[in-house]
Amino acid sequence: MKKYEFIFFDFDGTLVDTTNGTMKSALYALKKFNIDASQEENIGKNFSGVILKDKFKEYGLDENEANEAVKYYREYQSNNTITCNEIYPGIKEILSKLKENNKKIIIVTGKLEETTKKILDYLNILNYFDLVVGATSDNSRVNKNEIMKYAISQYKNLDFNKAIMIGDRPTDIKAGSTYNMDTIGVLYGMGNKESFENLNVTHFIKNPIEMLEILI
Repeated sequence: MKKYEFIFFDFDGTLVDTTNGTMKSALYALKKFNIDASQEENIGKNFSGVILKDKFKEYGLDENEANEAVKYYREYQSNNTITCNEIYPGIKEILSKLKENNKKIIIVTGKLEETTKKILDYLNILNYFDLVVGATSDNSRVNKNEIMKYAISQYKNLDFNKAIMIGDRPTDIKAGSTYNMDTIGVLYGMGNKESFENLNVTHFIKNPIEMLEILI
């Protein structure tokens, strides 16, 4: 089994169940444009792990309106939904084990970076992470590839053969594969095995504790 030194984690649907807060934020932003999506199924999942502006455009908003909707969404999420989030069972124990084994633990997420840190702090797990990189409010980092690129730039001479990317969305797997990293496709979050079709996923896991067999 490979020995990994750098562990890259997605956030939503991988470490933390954020669907409730995501749903509330999306409904709030859409309501600002007189769109009632309260009866829509899986809105929390549908707004997770996507480029928000593009998602809002699917509701008929134009470029400017979609940008405004993202601002409403992020503002509400940061100020009103931090306590809506729940860590997946076993994650804290996994992070503790990784730390004990001197792994570099890094988050790469499409969620706004400052909001991600707020949630991690609320859940008492922020201290486990060596680096948290998310989207920026000025849109200089938006998609997962941009976020991953920035995270990697913070480490000189990173050996990609000793790095692994863990996530529940195809964008997570693609971001890791871009750098020839091994990958773990998470099936307990918001993804499913069909969504990873035609992607070269190294491992699949059905519950968090299975990570330890791969990472330690």
